[in-house]
Amino acid sequence: MPDAKVQFKSHQDCIPSYANVALVNPLSDDIIIDFGFVDPLTLRDSMQDSQGEITVDSRPLARLIISPALAKQLISELQEALDIANERREKNESQDT
Repeated sequence: MPDAKVQFKSHQDCIPSYANVALVNPLSDDIIIDFGFVDPLTLRDSMQDSQGEITVDSRPLARLIISPALAKQLISELQEALDIANERREKNESQDT
């Protein structure tokens, strides 16, 4: 299986405990979505010493095979959920100030 680049930022002395990964690829007439995570804690020393790319295997959690029509519906519903989450976040931020 070819490598897929996943990028996340870490701050000095603050390494995230995990990073979620979702890979989406066409599969014949369907779409395959693999969900997984990367555990940066296993690379703590490499990450602190490296300025370049680091390779790590992601741990698979779930695989979903869906039709293009269902994928479009999923995108629409995800966008709606993101919009609602952003509105709530902005409302909470404005109440805090």
